[in-house]
Amino acid sequence: MSNEPTDDDGSLPRRTFMKAAGATAGAAALGVGGAGSAAAEVDGLDSRLLNWRRVEAKKAWDRGYRGRPDRTLAITDSGLSGRHPDLGPWNGVVASTDDDGNLVLADVDSQDVDYPDPDAAVEITELATLEGSGSVGPGAADAGQVSRDVIVTFTPVDEADERSPDTDLEPTQLEGTLTWTPQRQDNELFLEKKVDGDWEVVRSGTDFNPQSGAGERIVANGIEAGATYRWVIETYVNASASYEFTGAVNNRQGVQQPDIEFGSTGSVDPFEEIDYEPGQEAVDPAAPKTVGWYNEAKRYTEAQRPRDGDGHGSHCAGIMSGTGQASVIDYRNTTYEEPRTVVLPTEFLEYDVDVAADATVFASAIGDNVRVEVVYDDEVVHSTGVRTDSIIADEPAVHDSGTATYTIRVRPYETDAATGEVARRAQEGNPTAGRLTEIAYGSYVAPGDIDGSPPAGARQPGGNQSVHPGIAPNFSLVSLEGLADPTLDLGEFAGAFADVFNVRAVNMSWGYLFGLPIGAAGGALSDIPSAIRKIAEGGMLSVAAAGNAMTPANGNGAPAGMDEAISVAATGPFDGLTPYSAGGLGTADENESDVDRKPDVTAPGGDINDYAALLATALADGSVPVDIGYPIPGNYELARAVQTGDEDTAYEAADPPRDYTGKGGTSMASPYTCGTTGLVAQAMEEDAPGSIALPAPGETTFDDVMRLKQVVLATASETVFTAAPYHAAKSPPSAPQYTHGERDPYEGYGRVNPDAAVDAVSRNLLGTDPQLGDETYEVGLGGTVGTNIPVDSRAVAGYVDVPGGSLDVSVDFTSYGGGNAGQATGAPHLDLFVYDAESPDENGEPSVVASARGTDGTASVSVDVDRGSRNDENRDTYYVVAKIVNIPGAVNGYDVQANFDMGVNFDPADAFPPKEIDLDVSGSRTDDASVFTAGQTNRVEITVEDFNEELAGAVEVSDQVPDGWSVDENFGDVESFDEDSGVVTFEGTASTSDVSGDGSKTFFYFAEAPDEGADDTGTYTFGPAEATAVDPESFSSDNRTRGSTSEEFGGTDTNTVVGASTNV
Repeated sequence: MSNEPTDDDGSLPRRTFMKAAGATAGAAALGVGGAGSAAAEVDGLDSRLLNWRRVEAKKAWDRGYRGRPDRTLAITDSGLSGRHPDLGPWNGVVASTDDDGNLVLADVDSQDVDYPDPDAAVEITELATLEGSGSVGPGAADAGQVSRDVIVTFTPVDEADERSPDTDLEPTQLEGTLTWTPQRQDNELFLEKKVDGDWEVVRSGTDFNPQSGAGERIVANGIEAGATYRWVIETYVNASASYEFTGAVNNRQGVQQPDIEFGSTGSVDPFEEIDYEPGQEAVDPAAPKTVGWYNEAKRYTEAQRPRDGDGHGSHCAGIMSGTGQASVIDYRNTTYEEPRTVVLPTEFLEYDVDVAADATVFASAIGDNVRVEVVYDDEVVHSTGVRTDSIIADEPAVHDSGTATYTIRVRPYETDAATGEVARRAQEGNPTAGRLTEIAYGSYVAPGDIDGSPPAGARQPGGNQSVHPGIAPNFSLVSLEGLADPTLDLGEFAGAFADVFNVRAVNMSWGYLFGLPIGAAGGALSDIPSAIRKIAEGGMLSVAAAGNAMTPANGNGAPAGMDEAISVAATGPFDGLTPYSAGGLGTADENESDVDRKPDVTAPGGDINDYAALLATALADGSVPVDIGYPIPGNYELARAVQTGDEDTAYEAADPPRDYTGKGGTSMASPYTCGTTGLVAQAMEEDAPGSIALPAPGETTFDDVMRLKQVVLATASETVFTAAPYHAAKSPPSAPQYTHGERDPYEGYGRVNPDAAVDAVSRNLLGTDPQLGDETYEVGLGGTVGTNIPVDSRAVAGYVDVPGGSLDVSVDFTSYGGGNAGQATGAPHLDLFVYDAESPDENGEPSVVASARGTDGTASVSVDVDRGSRNDENRDTYYVVAKIVNIPGAVNGYDVQANFDMGVNFDPADAFPPKEIDLDVSGSRTDDASVFTAGQTNRVEITVEDFNEELAGAVEVSDQVPDGWSVDENFGDVESFDEDSGVVTFEGTASTSDVSGDGSKTFFYFAEAPDEGADDTGTYTFGPAEATAVDPESFSSDNRTRGSTSEEFGGTDTNTVVGASTNV
């Protein structure tokens, strides 16, 4: 249905006619109906029209886990755009170090800090230019070798003196831009500096975007004018590339650092403005999001507030924990249609939408081989890549004020321009046909457009949907600008960061190419391995990108190669390993005594649209076989997230930087996993049994961190069968193998599953905590896994917390469901695992207690749990995880669900006989002397120091007096004295309050020595004293019973009586 009015004469305008002609002609040619549904306003969109990341994350959100704003996820990267609605607002907290090497904090909002005006002139004077071109490659990726080319070596001050002899300005900035043919992710630009005779990388390009065709660009401020630098290009794929480099030596003036007053870590509370109670799902949309900024490295930006000089860090932070507040759908201005039509070459469909100047225009479509463009004033302001699933286009309005009309144009994809050998064997820009099934178009809610408040995005359940939130939208963020340097600092101040900023996990989407140096011992020469260890010992889990080298060799460098970290390889939308994603060979750990195996898991990283170059790696001349189909889709929306704003631009509060961009790489897979780790940490802190519960971040230990790591790894799914055709696209071939729960060198333990991971620690499968005895516990549960991802689950998980006995778990396939259920040709393969939740293997590796391969849809396991002893009863906590391995005849992308029954049965061991609770008293006795004459008086004191309140709240006390001695009942604390038995009983009682802490209760009496004559001379023994429980507990439970209610204490004291009485 057209959104355009007809002309006055009733004829269709040209654009509308093209739309109608394209739909009708295409329908006739392909034998499908051309009619679609009418346009309709919406109050919510189908999940397929949203970012895939959001769809998968919502399964964890629906369980109550969106993250905690009083806890943070940290990131070491190029910085963070604190003005983007998804990552802000910032609370004003800055961290730094003082001259004594201590971590210090400041709250700039409470100080009169004079930040430089973003609109103030920053004068950049070019002092010299640098140029270079050539070819580089091929490398030998399988051998872990790179091909390098030093473009130019120079000293900035010498270049400036030679090229600009008439100026006194000193070089303060270097910039360089590298482009290459063919464009691809796998070439790198580095700026290196000579230090003590060795070359050190001081900057690396991270902003490659194959969708826009941009190359690598590096801007380095604060350089050393007299040092020697060089620009270097590297490639590690078996293909050649030609490159062109342009660079400059500049003087940059006008940037001033603010004067900030720092104090101790206790002087600032980063969470002062955050109101949160554990279990609370909704967070105030205006609450601070970024609660800490640390910029000692000044590698990408010199700013002393959250800014991003590159964009990489903001994008990763958005994937990890963006709130989605800049992509909240305005239902008042959004339309949904189902054209279900074919669009022929050279034709297109168009839809108009009116958008306010402070809003963002968007469209989301389902189709094949079409691209979506945003058009304003006859100019394309945004264009998507071709995709095989959802196609999302969004662009902040480009007009200045008021409301303007934008056009959403859907047209068939045309093949990309071919280059090199390809151009001689394939036509350039061939038009193709496409199909559009569904489309929604409209605008996002402008900042502050809901009753003057910012839209909630994913910070609250319900309300308008957001398109691009991160995995854990309610975690706060701490940004440490830089890569290796702030990671070293984080290791140095690990305890302080964990305690002050409540950091749960740290994302590191960077690493050293092939380690330092190339080879299996890559991390041994770096300080990063020991820093990763310190970070874990400080209570934080590191999550790092495995690398983009296409082979296992790149996965062995720091930080991803360290055994305390989670190393993440990248997948496309259907779990297939991406062509660029590195696996993991062994690397030496920080002690150089063991070999760490990587990667650990996989997660969505997006497909880089560079298949032609990657396929060319098998051919020495770089040519591409003529039968390669064009185009090959690049799935960017899978990793579409925050795009940083210009750090030198001033933005109005109502018109902040709010754009999104697509980047592909393991850099995008890592924050996906780090966000998942945060959600698991929240579930472990709030709802896990005590045996595995996480304490507050400042109290979290290394063992706690490893338990957290195990959950993420143990609940991941193998994808060798479910993603088989998508793995096959990887070149050179490196598909994972079925390992039944062991590590694979390409995908580790498999694809991360946020929903199963949070269930593992928070879902009590038995519904109760069984006790020893005759009662058996039997629970039947229903489970569903499938291939319609990201909607379907890949695994079903939970925990049991049991005493001694026998645990039996089974899964039994019952039926298939879904629109493509007929694709299944046999029973599914379901694997069943039981893991030791309390004691993972070394460094967080999953500890498998029992497992079974359910190749025919059924599997069962049994675990015998030790009962322990009466005085040391044993309880164990286990994770139970059922995973889909294969549905014969179907793969990911098909709508097929496998339903199964899960039986969880526990038969406890016999209960121990009831434990007798005896009175247990401690105390002491003192008296006047050890030798007495006949008739002399002895003062005796009996002190009760402690007794067990489990049996009684008070005790009565008595003492044993030897024969012949008498007690005067009128003095002391005497209640009575029995001359026949020699027992003196004291008045009152000693209570638990008397003896709590260091307290005690003392009773005393006076005893007179015998004085009948010489026959009384001899030794006499006082004591022991005796305590008797007052109103002792009768105990109603089966595991305790009343034992002895009295106990002797205080020992004895032997005294001697000699001679006659001395009494007058």
